[in-house]
Amino acid sequence: MKINPLTLPELLVSLGPFLSVQDLYSSTQVNRLWNTFLVPFLWYSIDDRLFSWPAILNRIHHDDDEPDTVQVLFEKYGHHIHHLSLSWLTTLQAASAAATCAQLRSLLVFGLKDRDPPPLLTNESEEASSHHHHPTQSSLGPLLAPMFERVFRPSQEVWGNRIKQRQYWTMVQLYWVLVHRNKQHLQNLHLEAAVGRLFRMVSKEYLFDSLALLIELKSIDTGLVQMDLPVLLDQIPSLRTLRSRLNDPFTKEVYFSWPTPLRESFFQLRLLELRDRLYLQEFYHLLRYLPQLDDIVFAGFMMLAGLPPSPQDIMDNKPSQLQGLHLRQIGKQDDRIIPGILQWLPNLKRFGIALLYPSIAKALRTHCPNLESFSDSGEAENGHEQGGGRGGVVVVIPPGVPISSANTLNHLLQHCSKLRTVRAGRHTIMGSYAVKHSWACKRIETLCFRLAGVREDTLTVKRSTTTRTLSRGELRSSGSSSSSNGGDGEVESGLVSRGAQCRELHRRIKERLGELKSLRVIDLGEEWAEATLMVTD
Repeated sequence: MKINPLTLPELLVSLGPFLSVQDLYSSTQVNRLWNTFLVPFLWYSIDDRLFSWPAILNRIHHDDDEPDTVQVLFEKYGHHIHHLSLSWLTTLQAASAAATCAQLRSLLVFGLKDRDPPPLLTNESEEASSHHHHPTQSSLGPLLAPMFERVFRPSQEVWGNRIKQRQYWTMVQLYWVLVHRNKQHLQNLHLEAAVGRLFRMVSKEYLFDSLALLIELKSIDTGLVQMDLPVLLDQIPSLRTLRSRLNDPFTKEVYFSWPTPLRESFFQLRLLELRDRLYLQEFYHLLRYLPQLDDIVFAGFMMLAGLPPSPQDIMDNKPSQLQGLHLRQIGKQDDRIIPGILQWLPNLKRFGIALLYPSIAKALRTHCPNLESFSDSGEAENGHEQGGGRGGVVVVIPPGVPISSANTLNHLLQHCSKLRTVRAGRHTIMGSYAVKHSWACKRIETLCFRLAGVREDTLTVKRSTTTRTLSRGELRSSGSSSSSNGGDGEVESGLVSRGAQCRELHRRIKERLGELKSLRVIDLGEEWAEATLMVTD
């Protein structure tokens, strides 16, 4: 008897992980056998930010003669869900109401898209909340469970959209309902940062007791405005990724709240991402008390008045094992502060800053011989779990600070032989400058920066002892001025042919790129792309 291979359970189970959400949904409609084996793959990971999932929920809702509500669907299939990413309050409400949704490994809740506030979950919620009124809470909605009594306190900030504020009030409660229900399996938590700004969690006992229940927790971004870092790490020593804010002032925590040094070896934190700026002594204390830390991301550095702190005393004269330092904002004293810090980071492999000052580039090539990656995006690119696709990081540059740093990036390419990745779209290297200096980074794989001065309408004009680059329009203006002045020699005559100069520069740049045998990704900016087309034509 010949067996149809499409009816083999082993084949269906093997195909399931490789099918898209839409294909999985279509496959579950083929027959009962396919439905039985492929439904678990369809519901394994849900992300309602994608168009496919709201469309699928809507189809399932209307396909049957007796349509199921979204809440009934989650009750029916909730035991299959392991990863839940939500931006619709109605979906979060359905998941929270489904008792079967108790196998979650990751729970990621982002900015909400609902226009209207949802109804209450159950009659029990109404009864429970009716006995727990609070003047500041009644205008935002009732408490959904007695355990939230005196846990959250709305901030004084008044939103223009009152409906949205009420939605977030409901969302933060539903989020923690799901957290408690999935305490045996949750490994990754994310909650929209705006929630922490609107509703401060005033009950530290509730926060830390809740997190301590999550025995598998590895990554957390709870949207909390403030975080007692020493207490958190003491409660969850296995935590590997943390995105939050520190208490203000954090310095007091550093001196009085950290556990004894005997406890340091238990900390497993690998990625620490803060929304704050740090004083130098705070930064050095983090390096000392978190010896396992691989990457740290924060806004930037601050300095207290008076003498700068002594890193020798704070760090016991031991260089840090930190491998990644990433700064989101530019500070007025970065060119003086950061070079001194890099002396204590000999193992640094990943460095990110929006503006690479010459002093910082020199310190990197001098003190960090293992540098593999440079980025001006302000985000860690370190292979750690990134918390559900938070999108690009906004880099803050103060007014008056130039957004490009001409040619300093070339110093890294010249001297850092272990460079593998350069993502520096804000940084410029002049083509004539680049070809004058050989590069040591022969094994680089990703190379992104702005190559300038490589088009035919860009010429080098010499003025006495200085050299600068002029556009075609500036040349016309300078030429007419020179003629009117009787040819006083301000603009040198006998310029090299623009086409020949451009072709020669292109040839030398392509030779340089040809030496990079491992190069996989390259983006040298619009000017290089346009110039390449012109030369090719």
